[in-house]
Amino acid sequence: MLTSKEHYVDLAAGKFASTSSADLDNAFRNLAQCSSRTLVIHCHGGLNSREEGIKRVGELGPTYLDAGAYPLFVVWQSWVSEVFSNGFADIFDEVIYQASFRRLKHFISSRVGASQAVRSGAPGSEAERTLRDEWQKVEADPTYVFSIPGELRGRLFGLSERDRRNLLNELMNDQEIQAETRAIANTLAPQAPEGQTRGGAPLAGIRSTRMRPEIQDALRKSGAGKRWDPTLTIAKALVDVTVRTCSRFMHGRDHGVVPTIGEELLRELYLVEGWFSWMKLQIEDAFKPDPGIHGGTAILAGLRRLREAGRDLRVVLVGHSAGSIYCCNFIDHARSIVPEQKFDVILLTPAVTFERFSRTLDINGAAINSMRNLSLSDTLERADRWIPKITEAYPASLLYFTSGVMERDRAETGDVPVVGMQRFFSGDVPVDTDANRRVCDYFLAGTGHTCWSAGSIPDPASGILRAEHHGGFDEDPSVRGMLQGMIKDGF
Repeated sequence: MLTSKEHYVDLAAGKFASTSSADLDNAFRNLAQCSSRTLVIHCHGGLNSREEGIKRVGELGPTYLDAGAYPLFVVWQSWVSEVFSNGFADIFDEVIYQASFRRLKHFISSRVGASQAVRSGAPGSEAERTLRDEWQKVEADPTYVFSIPGELRGRLFGLSERDRRNLLNELMNDQEIQAETRAIANTLAPQAPEGQTRGGAPLAGIRSTRMRPEIQDALRKSGAGKRWDPTLTIAKALVDVTVRTCSRFMHGRDHGVVPTIGEELLRELYLVEGWFSWMKLQIEDAFKPDPGIHGGTAILAGLRRLREAGRDLRVVLVGHSAGSIYCCNFIDHARSIVPEQKFDVILLTPAVTFERFSRTLDINGAAINSMRNLSLSDTLERADRWIPKITEAYPASLLYFTSGVMERDRAETGDVPVVGMQRFFSGDVPVDTDANRRVCDYFLAGTGHTCWSAGSIPDPASGILRAEHHGGFDEDPSVRGMLQGMIKDGF
């Protein structure tokens, strides 16, 4: 059976789990004895359970077998149950989150509404007419991606020190934010005896929160002090959120009104990037030194043994979403374990950042024979909602969420370039570091080539990429057809 342990390795924290190093050795013996000259190593994406990973072996494996390749799937620990249970998604149900979101959205609306063209409906300049038309679309559909004329951005979203002070005062006097902040502080701080007050404020209400520990600690301290004013902690944080949100609109690095505000709130107040860091750690751990324990190192050691035995294989790495980070690790570590090995690489809606991919080019870029990036067009990417439960709260895709929240924002743009997102290859968004420009050049004019999905079209046999969703991207017939063609006939 294709789902036998000869065609997949099961890893948890990078170590062999339900499969062993002996199972992998057996797979390499079978590969050495078969007629295939091509090994496909397939790495699935994040948020996949072990059962889903093994199921994919049986569903996608025949595509590789029919192309004349020997498939080996990396089933790795990437499922984070908290994302879909009463954890991450419940953040959007917190009253303090909702109150903060409404206040920030009102602030953005007021900045745009202050424009003469929007306020009076006067004809104005072409830019002002565009602004008025765009804002009407935002008011009709909160998920609409707001296009701001460049010459108006600074005027609308450049915040002075006075603007910030006024906003801080407004937030301090917002009754809903006050009440919720005090309720959270009541929950966190040691309680005074029943009937007493703290700092002149009644001790009414308790509320739990999933805000980051340092925010909770600040609220706990403010709640325990004699001059009880926990609202200041949240108000200052929300001013910082507003400044970053406006900066993103001003510099064209926003993801739309609703997604951008949500991203900045999550980044400032909550610790949601932690589970993505945990997933990446599962990948890194697979390449620790001991091949008897760590699966990624064991696969590379198996390739080395084949080469030493005179078997020179074509190796194709296929990585979907976060699996693209796995592919980068394979290429990086091949330099020290099997330096002669070359790779053809197919990335499917990759979640790897420009910065991370650039590092792979630095470490072992010469090991890449050919590269293909199959991804959604920006139109399809924006329309792809990643978690149905939070569609209204966050109406954007998983890769937009990755770019806006989960990746470390070294450049402080809130818009981290991701290889699977067309917006960063379009020229409309600055790629303003050497690493980012290098990756852009690589895919636009170098070894790597990108195909952006055209979505559904009448002729299914046209050979055009037609996938419309990030999740299940490798299940689309057009994707599997292109995979089979590249593996069978070359890039």
